[in-house]
Amino acid sequence: MKTPGAKRYFLRMAFGSLGAQKKRYFTLASGILLAIFFASTMIWSGWSIFKSMQAANIARIGSQDAALLDSQETAATLLESGLAERAGEIWILGEIASSTEADASRAPVAMFDTAAMEISPPNCLEGRLPEKAGEIAVEKAAFAKFRLDGASIGDTITFYQYPLMGNDTLAKEAVEQTYILTGILSDKSEDVQGNSYSFFGGKYSTPYPSAVVSTEEEIIPGSLPARHIYFEAAPFVSYNTVQRAFPDEGIDVYSLSGGNLYSNANREMMAMIYSVAIIGLALVAAACFGIVNSFNANLASRSVQIGMMRAVGATRRQISSIFMTEAMIIAVIIAPLAIILSGGAVWCVCKILSGAYRVYVSWPMLIIDAVFSILCTLIAAAIPLRRAGRTSPIQAVRDTPLLRASRQTKLNSKEIYSPAKLITGRFMRMQRAHSVGIALLLTASMLCISIGTLLVEDTLDTLTSETVYDYQIENYNFSRDYWAEENALQTLYTESDRAEILSLPMVERVEAIKSTAVNIAMDEVTHYVGIPNDFLLTDAERVEVFQRPADYRNVYLEEKAALGIEKDLVPGRIAVISEARIAELQKYVLDGEIDIDAINAGREILLVAPEAIYIEVSPDGGGWATWTHATHEVYHYSYTHMSENDMFAPGQNLELIRLYTDHATEENIPITDYIREDYNVTVGAILSSGVNGFGSLGTMYTTFAGANAMGIPLGGYYRMDIALSGTPEEDTEARISEAIESISQRVENGWFRSQFRIARNARENLRQVVLISAVVLILFTAIAISMIGNAVSGRIRADKRTIGTLRAVGASMDTVLAVYRRQVALSLSIGLGLGLAASEAWVLLMMYGPVPASVWLVPCICIGYALIVFGACVLQLKSKLRSVMRASIVENIREL
Repeated sequence: MKTPGAKRYFLRMAFGSLGAQKKRYFTLASGILLAIFFASTMIWSGWSIFKSMQAANIARIGSQDAALLDSQETAATLLESGLAERAGEIWILGEIASSTEADASRAPVAMFDTAAMEISPPNCLEGRLPEKAGEIAVEKAAFAKFRLDGASIGDTITFYQYPLMGNDTLAKEAVEQTYILTGILSDKSEDVQGNSYSFFGGKYSTPYPSAVVSTEEEIIPGSLPARHIYFEAAPFVSYNTVQRAFPDEGIDVYSLSGGNLYSNANREMMAMIYSVAIIGLALVAAACFGIVNSFNANLASRSVQIGMMRAVGATRRQISSIFMTEAMIIAVIIAPLAIILSGGAVWCVCKILSGAYRVYVSWPMLIIDAVFSILCTLIAAAIPLRRAGRTSPIQAVRDTPLLRASRQTKLNSKEIYSPAKLITGRFMRMQRAHSVGIALLLTASMLCISIGTLLVEDTLDTLTSETVYDYQIENYNFSRDYWAEENALQTLYTESDRAEILSLPMVERVEAIKSTAVNIAMDEVTHYVGIPNDFLLTDAERVEVFQRPADYRNVYLEEKAALGIEKDLVPGRIAVISEARIAELQKYVLDGEIDIDAINAGREILLVAPEAIYIEVSPDGGGWATWTHATHEVYHYSYTHMSENDMFAPGQNLELIRLYTDHATEENIPITDYIREDYNVTVGAILSSGVNGFGSLGTMYTTFAGANAMGIPLGGYYRMDIALSGTPEEDTEARISEAIESISQRVENGWFRSQFRIARNARENLRQVVLISAVVLILFTAIAISMIGNAVSGRIRADKRTIGTLRAVGASMDTVLAVYRRQVALSLSIGLGLGLAASEAWVLLMMYGPVPASVWLVPCICIGYALIVFGACVLQLKSKLRSVMRASIVENIREL
């Protein structure tokens, strides 16, 4: 039965105990500080990462959760339905181009209402958004595609608009429109398109436009613009809810559950948060084990007090309540300091990460943080308190649990024994749990070492890799449906683009590449070409290799029959390069020889056909292939099927069939309406690989003269590799990069690569990795040493009688030190073993390609790290033991 004022009595006792034994509670307070610090840091890091990445994502693609595409509904209807909190309308008017040429680049143009501007506004890089009729703002990439050289904000520009006529079709005739350019926008349309999950396949009902006009702009008579409704979903509204309400609407899902769940940024965000959570939970667990150890040592040193309290009638619950109150008081006092320190730590890490993240503070999160932190502390304290509450007066005085444990432990008698070894063995057998926290923290430290080493090694590889070219621009819009190429005559880089690049400062040479898809017509195919092109295999063969029938086999056979082609079509590609680059291919020649005169005359080509194809098939029937035996050995691939080259040889005559459409062709055109061209050529040499990006089976090389001699009509350049004459100054390099990047955006899906930018990013990544790894490792090390010191200090206080007994029988300082040094060594050994296993598993899991140096480097660093921690702990032990050894033997033996 509870007595009146019991809680106040327990509170007075707890405060009295804390006031009288401040030094004794320092170890416990340190453990509680660490537990709250780690718990708080984990919460604030995860929350700040989530909010920072969510804010960045909203800035990139808007705050919309979803869009109804080409909708028959209105924003008002959606709001009235209760499915949306905010909704706005975007009207897609059609597409604009700077000329009426068939291959001229186009961009969708639209107008936004006020709500749509608030939900997903276009982002201006320069100038402003249109405010009245006759004004237009265009995305940077689209502006580059229009090739309006010399045009700038404020200029009057003539565009040719192809109005949207409904049913996802554009007018065939363009309407000339004159606009004043008011702004250059960021390339948001690509981000929105890439971060959506579309359930609507309309070509012109694009989710986001590349050009914007004012709502005062007149709609071209007779046109039928597509209306998109962008909205922020009401709480607890899911995609299925919207789909049921609007079953006939095309829905483009961004994140009906919040946080842009279908975006790449969200996957990165979740990976980051999971990493923080795993490391944070490991640290919280380690700190909680530290609290358990500190409480155990505290309770052991106060065993007589507990026994006396039990002797005068204190119940188990009352004993537990007194000590739990002490822990609660310490936690409440320390929690604000620990939370402030954790906020400072998170702020420092955010600063190290170049401002990519920032700390988000809110009262609900502060309350959750404080409650979670104190709860972790109380749960950790409750574990040893359960045992303390069950202790009888005699048990407390005689240390009966230790006697009981000793009776369950098998002891071997020896004539000569080592006291240090004997006591250490007893400690490890009877107090195994005391080493768990230290082992976990050491394991986390070694994982940090392995992750940091891998990141540093990868970054150094990037910095030290030699590259022939300083810049690359490329078109990433190969639209090939296996045996036919769509939009083959699309806008590509032109000779004037190449000349413009050559005119830039320090540009020494520009190696340009043209490319087109072709098919090699073969009387018979084998697994050598069937494995990488599975539709060439019969159903029985594909089941044999991939455990499932070919997905495209029937379509391939039907379209081949429609074309009147009896032979099999092996997909390939002709890459047109300079004579200098043809000479570079000499190192890849497996058979035959390179005859540049025959190549220039169009009689011969060079064909990539590795000696063998290796493929690994997963249990679900998926597979990937590697091309050469050398690659197979270096990258340690395992494979289930292998096929040697039994189809291609030098001197072989190849029949090539090219199937393609031009840029103006509508979608879903029958295969019989594709343009067909036939060529015949002889294989001059067989190559194992080729120019970077063109090294797969079936790639054929010729020169520009050879392509002309063969009669292959090619469009512009697919790729340009640019080399400078030296290393430019920073400002010169910035101007060159900006100019080349602007040229790269002139084609659809233009891609720009700068080795200078890659090197800068690698150096910045290296700096961040080293700083963060160093900070985390120093923090972990300091905490590990502190935890070991606190745990051993508690053991020393609890073992005063043992120390006094050892001294009474003549044990020296070194002997006593050896007792605890062995305990520390064994605890660290457990952590070292777990850490080495975890770090090597991580390295092997992340390994791709040749065996990295980190496989051998990480264990060496981890062992060295463990030795440093051990040395620091031994120094700490000596200082703590000196204070005990200064007391007399009698003081050591008797209980104070």
